[in-house]
Amino acid sequence: MSKRLPRLTAGDVIRALERAGFSLACQSGSHKLYKNEAGKRVTIPYLPGRSFTLRS
Repeated sequence: MSKRLPRLTAGDVIRALERAGFSLACQSGSHKLYKNEAGKRVTIPYLPGRSFTLRS
């Protein structure tokens, strides 16, 4: 049986990314692009009040 992933808000994910060393590189509409020193990129759809799973 698989475990269910917790539902998180965009703010929760952004706080976790910032603690992990990512910083906001740019924003286009409702999507925020975060980068770290190694060049990894993560795009977060910033929709206040909505939640999503980490898999999505």
